[in-house]
Order: sequence, then C-alpha cells, then structure tokens
Amino acid sequence: MRRLLITAAVASLVALTPAAADAKRSVPRQFAGVTLDGGADGDPAAVIDRQMALMARSGVESVRIAFAWSAIQPEREGALDFSLPDRQVATAARHGLSVLPVMQYAPRWAQALPSRGPGSPPLTKPFQASLRLSIRRYGSKGTFWRDNPSVPRRPLRYWQVWNEPHFAGFWNAPKKSRYAWPGGYARLLKASNSTIHRADRRARTVTAGLFGEPWLHLRRLYRSGGRRSFDVVAAHVYTRKEANVLETVRRVNREMTRSRDPGNRVWITEFSFPASKGRAKPIGSQGQETRAGMARRLYRTYLLLARNRKRERLDRAYWYTWASSYKKQQPSNFDFGGLLARSDPFSYKPQPALDAFRRMARRIEGCAKDSAARCR
Repeated sequence: MRRLLITAAVASLVALTPAAADAKRSVPRQFAGVTLDGGADGDPAAVIDRQMALMARSGVESVRIAFAWSAIQPEREGALDFSLPDRQVATAARHGLSVLPVMQYAPRWAQALPSRGPGSPPLTKPFQASLRLSIRRYGSKGTFWRDNPSVPRRPLRYWQVWNEPHFAGFWNAPKKSRYAWPGGYARLLKASNSTIHRADRRARTVTAGLFGEPWLHLRRLYRSGGRRSFDVVAAHVYTRKEANVLETVRRVNREMTRSRDPGNRVWITEFSFPASKGRAKPIGSQGQETRAGMARRLYRTYLLLARNRKRERLDRAYWYTWASSYKKQQPSNFDFGGLLARSDPFSYKPQPALDAFRRMARRIEGCAKDSAARCR
C-alpha cells in the first residue's frame, strides 16, 4: 500500500508540472530561429505582435530581420526613421525573442555604384556611421532601452554585415571594380568589425550569409584579407539532403582551421527544404518537397544539427522563412518555405512545418513555451 501511495503521489506531481516531464535542454539559447521577411516584417504593429507571440509559443528564440539602411536614412541630411526597427525590436523583446539584424541596402546617396541599382555595394565610411548609430540605439547601452523602460531589455549583441555578397542581387559590382566580391566585401567587413567592437564591447560581428559552397566563399574571403574580421561565419544552405546541411558546417569549420582562424563560431542563418515540388522550377541544387515532406525534413535536420552542434561549433540555425506567399503565379522555390502561408490582408495560415518546428523545439529546448518564450 505504501508503495502505491508513493507512486500515486509521484504521478500527481508529474501531472501538475508538465514541463518537468520534458527532456533536458540540449542546445544553447537562440539556437532555433527563423527569418522574418517577404512583407511580413513590415506588417502593422498588432499583426507583428500576434506573429511574434506565435513564434514564441512555437519555440522560436531568435528572429533574423533585415535593417534596411535605405529606409532608415534615405537622405544624407534627412531625419533618421527607426520607426519600423523600433517596432520590431520592441515586439520581439516583449515576447522573449532575440533579434539578429541584417545590415543591408544602401540608400542611393551612399551607394558606391548608384548605376548598379539597389544591389550596389555601400560606401564604407557611411556604412560604418549607420552601424554606429544602430548600435548606439539598440546595443548594450542603447538609447532605445533607456527611452522605453516598459520594454524588456534585450540588447542586440550580434550584427550581420550584409547578405550574400557573392550574388549580384545583393552586391552588384563589376568583376574588375575595386568594390567587387570578394575584395570589396572583405574591406567593408574589416571596417565594420572595427566599428562594431568599438561601439559596443559586448557586440559581435557576423559575416553575410554565404551560400552555394560557403567554405569556398570563406576561403576567398580569407585570401582577400578577411581573417580576424568577424566572430561568426554565417552559411546559407539549400540542398536535397539533411546530411548535407551538417556537412556544410563541417567544411566551413575545416576551412577556418586550414586558414588558421579556428576561434570563430558557425551559424546557419538560412536553410530550408521548400514545399515547392510540382509548383516551381528547382533552383540549382536546392531540394523540393511536399508540405508534409518539408515538415519531416525540418524536424530531422534540426535534431541532426543539435546532436552535432558542440563538435561543429554551431550555435544557431535559422529556418527560411517564417511566412511566405505560396503563390501559384510566377512562383519561386522561396515562395514555399514558410512555416505559415501569408496572404493579404495580413492573413496567416499555419503549415505542417509549423507543428514540426514546435515539436522539434520542445524536444531540444526541454519544454513547451508560452507567448513570452518562457517554459510552461
């Protein structure tokens, strides 16, 4: 009888504390993240609030958002407009989410090659100034936190310098130009790293996401003077197999060791297995899945990365993307990677991958979450 009473008491305790039954956390904070873009990043405040609450409940701990310099400072002498990043940063903080800002898109007055369009590389000194202003606003001693005492203090400590600079859509410079990849970006990264560390001693520099064969692009960056210019190497991985995602991280690590720069960390700032099978033309080696297949691959890949993260110095992995259009007209693979399908006006429909993300996050983070990213 005594044994039965003890057993019943233990069972009652477990029932009252469901989080206690969950597995122990196996990953660092902010390991599981998502990118917020495709128009969803500019939604009205109430819509962003609902989406970030859902992110937190789903186990998202970090959200990657583009800080478009061209929108913040469109005129050289004009007033700065931080209204959108203010809204994004404040809402993320209220829901317990960290923000990884991607600093990109130079305004026309600060473009090195204005004739090349929005993808023009930036002029270095103005870009440094924009970085400095952003860090002074959102960094460790940022004025944003002082001026908004009701917002939970979650300073931005990592700054991603540009996006995919070996792709003309983001870094449109002729091959023989002094601004061309990789040398032009290496100089910008070195200058940015100096600015970031001087503006905030606790801040760290993240490279632009390198896709295709990130380890080879990293080698080119090293050869162009990029060594000791960053703290985190960012890779973008679009492939047909889960194992290839981990193999990419391994090759990036080998390249850092080979180049005598082994002290840095690796993040995957984009990866996906979009549900575009039969709906869009494939892009290079990018895989295509059904919606159920995308959910399965998301779950398995995150678990694979979590198991190997210590050996491979992998600290974060961002799914691309939180929400996408799932359009049928003129589709792209990237239109089918969202955990939710987004349509106007501000309508969001969860996809099977959202449930897979939630189950995965509960397993590696050790608990289910509430809308403030707290264990419940």
